[in-house]
Amino acid sequence: MERVILKKLTKFTTLLLILTFFIFQATAFAETATASKTLSITLTIGQKDIKINETSLTGEAPYITKDNSTLVPLRVITTAFGAVLAYDAPTKTIGLKYNGHDLSLTIDNKMAIVDGKAIEMNTAPQLHNGTTMVPVRFITENFGATITFDKVTKQITITGDAPVADTSGGLNSDAGKTKIGDSYNNWTMKYPTGLVKSYQSYKGDYLNFEDANGEYELNISIDPSDVQNMSADGLLTELADFVTGTVLSKSTATVNGVSFARIISKEEDMYTESRAYFANSSVYTLIMDISEVKNYNNPLKSAGYKELLDSFTLTYDTKDFTTKDISTVKNGYRIYTNDDYGFTLNIPSDWDKGTEDSSKFNFHSGGTEDKTFRITISSLAAGETLDSWVAKNTLQLSDFIVPEYGKIISTTSTTVGNEPAKEMISEFNLEDAWTSDTEFLIIKGNLKYDIDFEYPKDAPAADIQATKEALLQSFAFTDKLNSSLGTIKDDSVNSATLSKIVSKNLGVSFEKPEFWEDSTENADKDTTLNYTFADGFINIGVRTKTPKVDITKYMEDYLKENTYITITANTTATLGGQNFKKITYSESALGVPVNGEIYLYSSATKDYVIVYEIGPAFNTESTKQRFAALIASFQITP
Repeated sequence: MERVILKKLTKFTTLLLILTFFIFQATAFAETATASKTLSITLTIGQKDIKINETSLTGEAPYITKDNSTLVPLRVITTAFGAVLAYDAPTKTIGLKYNGHDLSLTIDNKMAIVDGKAIEMNTAPQLHNGTTMVPVRFITENFGATITFDKVTKQITITGDAPVADTSGGLNSDAGKTKIGDSYNNWTMKYPTGLVKSYQSYKGDYLNFEDANGEYELNISIDPSDVQNMSADGLLTELADFVTGTVLSKSTATVNGVSFARIISKEEDMYTESRAYFANSSVYTLIMDISEVKNYNNPLKSAGYKELLDSFTLTYDTKDFTTKDISTVKNGYRIYTNDDYGFTLNIPSDWDKGTEDSSKFNFHSGGTEDKTFRITISSLAAGETLDSWVAKNTLQLSDFIVPEYGKIISTTSTTVGNEPAKEMISEFNLEDAWTSDTEFLIIKGNLKYDIDFEYPKDAPAADIQATKEALLQSFAFTDKLNSSLGTIKDDSVNSATLSKIVSKNLGVSFEKPEFWEDSTENADKDTTLNYTFADGFINIGVRTKTPKVDITKYMEDYLKENTYITITANTTATLGGQNFKKITYSESALGVPVNGEIYLYSSATKDYVIVYEIGPAFNTESTKQRFAALIASFQITP
């Protein structure tokens, strides 16, 4: 209802490692397995063959360091344990999370953080032939697994628990996953070791991946189009808009029967390969930034980069369980979770998410029947209850909106997210069309959650009810909350608070409601002051008097010449001891009538003009009194 009324060293201290650990805790670990099965891993020193249960893999061969520690490729940890990986390239710090345990390690540094405690390892993680190698015993034992070593065969055996797929609606674990894709946006590609998803937009139409070794970044973007087909040459034109630097190659290609545009470019010490595909009425763009020339010119590494890009396909096989699905859509709804404010809900998959504004979250359907679902969070004030919250909303509505244009239909008690709530149903006609608004007020702990569902009043009732129930039934509070949350004041307005304005440029002073926003353009401040508020404005102008121009007659003639303006009264008023001409009028230029007042006065050297307009829906008695108080306080200053 309030919205309706008012829009990155290699050596580190232990302390830095601890801080890094907490950063990973707060931002990087988004996936946790919830169940387990038997895990068996076998590796042999000096051999590249690795076996995880019945699955055979090939990787960098394990080796023994000078301090008698065994290092294995990081891939074994992430693939076998399904451990969640986070990597900070600037600090070369690795974060691993598994089965309730959190580890933070840094390349070439023996200090580690395990579940918040600093521990010194026998050896540090290393980069070997471009592969991240980590101490196997330290990690596996801290993950609760058992490790044995056969000195004769030099075989390492690790036994423990591995996660199984998470079926709770969140992301799948990494165990057994060799590909990654999006079932909703229809794409799949290889899932190599060390590929870390660092960003995913709400609708999954923009993603950023980073290599754990810091060698490359890969961005994927999906842009829907009204075009139903596009040639590779057409894609090449589209792709050129994304490219910066020196173009080394610009061509089209076909891999696995799919044609695409490709541009290779160079900028300083970075090489970039950009590709564009067309499918599903959308342009899919892949941009791989390779960090250093030496990596791009390394034949083995370059082949790996090409293999990853060539693996990109414009399909998704829901029956292929080796693919990690990163889509948040399930059964037609997109899962949205906010760990700062501790809530989750399901939004229809075709709805858009508006820009987050402070503590407000907006989701809307678009189309002819535009439905909006909005969540606003604020802090609970001392002594505030659900009943007092309802009373405040009710009072604010009557203060700002005329009853014929907005009214509360009903207020009832209900439950949302297993918490007591108040449901307020209102109707508004603020833009020449009636809108219904169902608002749920919830208090949980020290926070207030205002859930607002807005929709056209004439929308099919069954459709609205089904949408509302689906949204509300999915809304749930989680056990996560940002520990740094402080006080978040709500957006309610104290309409009685005044600001005194003293303008030296204009030579006037007056008092205005504090919530009226200053909208004066900088270029106009020498002669004009503008303030706006809900469906209204006030303009105060002072200009040097023009010879032979009667400002009063000029304004009257202007009003009379405009057929959409009707003068309803022509009187006088005293402002600051001066006799002003007062013209009251109504206007309907935009199809919606507005009421206005103009105050005019000419001194020997200056013309003074005050123009006030307000739309009918907001022209309450309280609003009239606020403007009257401004007029009464108006003074012409020396």
